[in-house]
Amino acid sequence: MARKREISPGLWENEEFVEMSPAARLVWIGLWSVCDRHGCFEWRPRKWTRLFAAGIPCKGEEVFQELLAAGFVERYKPEGEEGEGYGFVVKWAKHQ
Repeated sequence: MARKREISPGLWENEEFVEMSPAARLVWIGLWSVCDRHGCFEWRPRKWTRLFAAGIPCKGEEVFQELLAAGFVERYKPEGEEGEGYGFVVKWAKHQ
């Protein structure tokens, strides 16, 4: 279920954030609304990119690789679990 979240105005002063593509920035902001209370979300690059970066020509896997490379998200998959796994918003606890 989507939750209300706030994005700090200081985000726009974060050099790593503003250097990412517009699609990556929108997807990262959008992920905050679908994360659970621990900052975790389903690893569904195509779904989240289609939802949060609608109208921007981009590929979900490329957007998520950009987020990984910039250190904004991490990916994990619990041992023995099927599917793509999950993602985690880095520094979630600091901002929520």
